[in-house]
Amino acid sequence: MATLLIKNADLLVTMDDARHRFRRIQASLPPLGKGTRLLDIGTTPFTFQLQEQRPECEVWTVDPTALMEERCRAACVRFAVCDLDGAALP
Repeated sequence: MATLLIKNADLLVTMDDARHRFRRIQASLPPLGKGTRLLDIGTTPFTFQLQEQRPECEVWTVDPTALMEERCRAACVRFAVCDLDGAALP
């Protein structure tokens, strides 16, 4: 797995651009019923935004490392470590 280092200013520009796309994706989702499970592959700040915007849903995320596990737990996002290159989804 390659490591990508991003300067803070570059990261902010990337996040602002991605935030716009994420809002469009959110707007395209149909109304979801209580208990609907949403899977976000690759934990990002938008995983937590999804949980905030869709509190009626169970937001799940998988990531290749446990780096975001505590933050997910604090935000009531269900988390699992999973390397999709070497394993099936849990």
